[in-house]
Amino acid sequence: MQRIKMKHLRVLVGALLAIALGACTSPSQGDAAVAAERAKPIHRTDRFVAVAATRNRLVAGTLGGVLLASQDRGKSWARTELPQPASIIGISACPDGTLAALDFNRKIWVDAGDRWESRPIDTKMDPVAMTCDGAGRLWVVGSRTGIVSSTDQGKTWTSTTLGKDAILSGVHFFDPQHGIAVGEFGSVAVTSDAGAHWALSASLPEDFYPYAMYFRDRDHGWVSGVAAALFGTVDGGQTWVAVDNPAKVPIYALNGAGDEAYGVGADGRVIRWLAGTWAVVDTHDAGAGSGEWTALTLLPAGGVFVAGGDNLHRLSPNHQAD
Repeated sequence: MQRIKMKHLRVLVGALLAIALGACTSPSQGDAAVAAERAKPIHRTDRFVAVAATRNRLVAGTLGGVLLASQDRGKSWARTELPQPASIIGISACPDGTLAALDFNRKIWVDAGDRWESRPIDTKMDPVAMTCDGAGRLWVVGSRTGIVSSTDQGKTWTSTTLGKDAILSGVHFFDPQHGIAVGEFGSVAVTSDAGAHWALSASLPEDFYPYAMYFRDRDHGWVSGVAAALFGTVDGGQTWVAVDNPAKVPIYALNGAGDEAYGVGADGRVIRWLAGTWAVVDTHDAGAGSGEWTALTLLPAGGVFVAGGDNLHRLSPNHQAD
C-alpha cells in the first residue's frame, strides 16, 4: 500500500507542478499551452501503471483515471478520461478478448468497445491487484487478505478472506482450478478447487513485500519485490529460493508467455528469462535510465510493450526500442 500511496502523491505533485508552470506564462500563452496539451493523447502529468493487450486492442491506464486504447500496437491512441474519482492500478485481458481495468476506488471498468462501463466491487477491502483466469473469471485481491471473484465480468462478486491483517498484492491462476496469491509479510496462499478454498502455503521472508508475480507453468514461477528481491519456485509456491536479479533494482512488473518472460522496473531496466537465467535486456533508446517502468505486456504479433511515468514504448521482437 505504501507504494500505491506514494504513486498517488506523485500524481498530485505532477498536477500542482503543471499549475505552477501555467502561472509563469501570460493568460493567452497559458490557455494555448493548456489547449495544446489537452489535444495530445498522452499528457505530461499522466502516470501509467497498467497495460494489457489482446489480439486487436492494446490498453494502458493511469493513476489519474485515464485509459488509452490503441488498435495499431501503440502507434496511435484514443484517450478516455474516466469520471472522477478514478485511479487505474491494473488491467487484465480475459481469454475471450474482454479487457477489464481495476480502479482503486473499489470498481472495475469493462471495455464495451465504444465505451468503458463502470461496475462496483462488492467489498470493503482496498483492491490492489487483479487477474482473469482461463475460465474468464475475474479475481481481485487487496487489503485484509481479501479475495473477490466474478464470473460475469463484475456484475456480481463472491468474496472470501484469509483472515490475516496483511495486504495481498498479487494473484495468478495456472489453470481454472489452480491459483496462487502472494502478499505482505511473505504471505502465500494456494487453491486447487477454483478458489472455493484457499490454504496458506510456505511463506516468503516476513520482511518481503511482493510487487509482481509470473509463472511460466504450474510449477515454475517468480515473485519480485521490495529492495530488488527476486524469489523463484519449482513446486508451485510450496517452497521458495532467492534468485539473482541482474538489474539490481526493484522489478515492478513481470509478465510473459511460457518461457518468454520479462520484468521491468526502476531506472528503466528490463530483464528477460533466457537459457535458464534472468539477464538484462539492452533496450537502447527505450528510456533506460530515465525513470521507472511499472507495467508490461506481450503483444500477440510479437514484441513487448512497456509503460511507466508518462512514457509508453514498444520493444520489437529483437528487444530493441522501435
